[in-house]
Amino acid sequence: MSSSKGEDIGLVFKAELSNITTETHPKFCGLFEFDKYIRVPVENSSSNYTHHEILVSTNTTGQNLARLLALALNGTYSTPWDFYFQLPSLGPSLHEHKQIRLITHSEFDDVLHTTNTIDAFRMVGPLQLAQYPSSALPLVTLSKDGYVTLYDQENIMCG
Repeated sequence: MSSSKGEDIGLVFKAELSNITTETHPKFCGLFEFDKYIRVPVENSSSNYTHHEILVSTNTTGQNLARLLALALNGTYSTPWDFYFQLPSLGPSLHEHKQIRLITHSEFDDVLHTTNTIDAFRMVGPLQLAQYPSSALPLVTLSKDGYVTLYDQENIMCG
């Protein structure tokens, strides 16, 4: 889930990643408080490995987090930043979490109807966004790529 304002929402956080090996004018300082430089192995056409230097900038410290993000995103970085999900360290373990059963096709309409009756989870189609006043924002909708996203507006001063 992303926000058009770029805010960290709950357990979803921002991270800026850039491959400073391949950039013509590489950045050496990221957007966020903590910058880590990670060497990522890359296999070339002759099955040999080279390394790329990846700048990982986050609001939380941690070499393991930076390495995990650099390896997981594997060169597919979004501008101006990517989002990642992280459970709090004192939170429940995912290994202890009890999964619920998957719903059937016949139950899907009931779940969708119930979810849409709760304002915080109501899904609005992208073409219907103009019908809602700004007081109804933020709204859950789909991005141009079909991902669930949070639509909001930000007041920007004209100068």
